[in-house]
Amino acid sequence: MGAVLVASLLGAFGRGPLASAAAESPAGTLRVDYERIVRRSSSTFLHLSAARVLVRDGVLAVRVNRQFLEAIELGGVVPEPLSVASAGDHLVYEFGATPGDREVHAVFEFKPLGLGRQGVEVAAAGSERVNFSQFVLP
Repeated sequence: MGAVLVASLLGAFGRGPLASAAAESPAGTLRVDYERIVRRSSSTFLHLSAARVLVRDGVLAVRVNRQFLEAIELGGVVPEPLSVASAGDHLVYEFGATPGDREVHAVFEFKPLGLGRQGVEVAAAGSERVNFSQFVLP
C-alpha cells in the first residue's frame, strides 16, 4: 500500500515528477515537454521550443499528426498561430518569429478523449521530428 502511495505522489498515475518528460529531435533544434501519463478529460499541455534555424522567412511551421489531434479536444494554442492548414496526415501550424529571438515557443493545451497509448509526432522544417507517446488513464 505504501509503495502505491509513493508511486502516486511521484506521478506514476498522472501529474508529478515521474509523469513529466521531454523529447528532442536528433539535432536538438526541436523540443517538446509533455506529460507521459495523463487523465482523460483533464487539461494537459505540450510545450514546444524550436531553435531559430527552423524559422523560414519569419515563420516557424510545425506539423502535428492528425491521429493525435483527432484523439484530443484542443483547448487553445499560445501564441495564436498565423495559420493552420491541412497537409495529409498532419495539420501545419505557422507561428510568427520575432527577429532576434533565439527560440520560438508554443503551447498546446488539450484534453485527451480516449484511453490508452496515443502516439504524438511533431515536426518542423522538413526533417526535424520528435516522436513520443502519452498514456491516457481514466
